[in-house]
Formats: sequence, C-alpha cells, structure tokens
Amino acid sequence: RGAEAAEGRLAQARERRNDAHETWLDVKSRRLEGIAAELAEALDPGAPCQVCGSTTHPAPARTGAGHVDRAAEDAAYTAYTDAEEARTAVECELAVTRESWTAARAEARTGPDDDPAAADPTVEELAGEVEELTRLHADAHALAGQAHAARQALARAEREHEERVAAQREAERRVAARTSRRETLDRERAALDEEIARGRGAFATVAEHAERLERRIALLADAADTVRSAELADRRLKEADALLADAAYKEGFATPDEAADAFLAERARRELQDRLDAWQAEEAVVADRLAEPATAAAAALP
Repeated sequence: RGAEAAEGRLAQARERRNDAHETWLDVKSRRLEGIAAELAEALDPGAPCQVCGSTTHPAPARTGAGHVDRAAEDAAYTAYTDAEEARTAVECELAVTRESWTAARAEARTGPDDDPAAADPTVEELAGEVEELTRLHADAHALAGQAHAARQALARAEREHEERVAAQREAERRVAARTSRRETLDRERAALDEEIARGRGAFATVAEHAERLERRIALLADAADTVRSAELADRRLKEADALLADAAYKEGFATPDEAADAFLAERARRELQDRLDAWQAEEAVVADRLAEPATAAAAALP
C-alpha cells in the first residue's frame, strides 16, 4: 500500500512537473514575442535605443493584453524547478519504499531457523513477482526516458539563456560604442558652432560678416590708391618747385616770384599762378584725405 501511495504521488508529481514545464515554455515564448514592447518601456526621450542606438523613437512598441514580463517568466521557471525537485523527492521516496518492501518480502519468505527452503514460493507467487518486476521495470524505463527528455529540455533552456545573455551583452556593447561616438560628434559639433560664432562676430551670418569685410577691403584699397596719388602729386609739386627755384636762381633772382615778375608777361604770370594755386589746392585736398582714419589705416598697411 505504501508503494502504491508513493506511485500515486509520483504520478501526480510528474504531471505537475510536466504542466509547470509547459507553462514555463509558453510564458517564455509569449515574452519573446513581446520583447520589443518591454524594451520600448525603458526608452527615455533623447536617450539612445538599446537595439539600434537611435535617439529618436517615432513609434515605440506598446504592451498589449496578456503581455508577459521578465518577472512572470522567472516565476514560471521557479515553479517548474520546484516541481522538478518535488518529482525527484517523490521518486527517491518511492525507491526507499520499494527497497523496504523487497526486504520485508525476503524476510517473510524465510522459514524457521532462517531456512529459505521452508518457505519456497508457489507458482502464483512467482507469477505475481514477475508481474510486479515487469511493472517496476516499465516504470523505471519510463522514468529514465522522462529524465533524459527533461535533461535535454534543461540543456536547451540553458543554451538559450546563455545566447540571450550574450546577445544582451553585445547590445550593451553596441549601445556604449554608439554613445561614445555620439559624444565625440557632439563635441566636434560644439567646436564647429563656436568657430562659426567667432567667424560671424556681431553679424547675423558669416556671409554678412564676409560682405562687410569685403567692403572695408575695397575702401582701404581705394584709400591706398588715393594716398599713392597724393604722394605722387606732392612729389611732382616739389620737383616743379625745385626746378622753378633752380631756374630763378640761375637767372639771378632770389625767388621764383621775382623771376616771374621780371620776365613773364602778366598773362603768363597769371597762368603760372593759377597752376600753382591748383597744385596747392590739390595738396590741401590730399592733406585732408591723409588725415582721414581710413586713409591713415591704409597707409599703415605693409
């Protein structure tokens, strides 16, 4: 009776273990189907995605009815391992019961003075023992087959778990690499923005600043031309004054004005005076232009 009760408990333990195993596999499959929604729940605005690395999330997956998270999967796996341990405990209990039953049966067959010959089994007893041993052998064979299948399922689950852990680590590595690359690009962009700001100065755009610089360059070039023209006119005026003074001196006059009064007719004198006045006026204009800040800056250029 003890063996039969243990066998009943073993059958129930096997059934619970099989149900827990199927439940775990079903929960695991459902979680894998909704893993995208689970990852989307961890997304933060502006943070990179753990899978693709993008910082924009236009249409993240949403959890629906019957969604299974990691806690539910872990709970199902724990229930499966608990059922497996319970089945193993019942199997051990049944084995002990069978050993006790076998020892008791052997003791009952021993006759007076421990003479086995006094209690030879009958044909019916031998047939019953054969039937019992056959059933026990079949149960042991079935149990061995289930244990092999369970070990295979456990090995597959462990391999799948290792693959998922490796995939998660690889995803984390890619996320870290993309994050580092993004930080580098952000620093480069900040440096470029700062350089553009320096080039723009107080203007709205770099093009506007460049246009203003081009106008200033043109003004400086024009001022430089004016300076060169003024210097040339001044040099020519000085040369003319020197020639005129030299000619007057050679003729015995102290100044060009004395020579003009003595030798030139009134009309010629007026023409020379007009030319002199024009040169002096041009010299005054040149002096005014030289006094301007832009002309002074242009004159200071190499």
